[in-house]
Amino acid sequence: MLILAACSIIPEFFIPLEYGMLASKASHWATQERCAVITERIAGTLVIGAGIMATLV
Repeated sequence: MLILAACSIIPEFFIPLEYGMLASKASHWATQERCAVITERIAGTLVIGAGIMATLV
C-alpha cells in the first residue's frame, strides 16, 4: 500500500509544479508588447475566418 501511495503522490507533486513553472515563464512572455501584437493578429485572423465561414454556410 505504501508503494501505491508513493506512486500516486510523487507524480501529483511534480506535474503541478511543472505547470506552475511553465505558467510563470508564459506570463513573463505574454506581457511583452511583441507577444500582444502577434496574439491580436492571430485573433483577428480567426475572427475574420469565422465570419467568412458563417457567410458561406
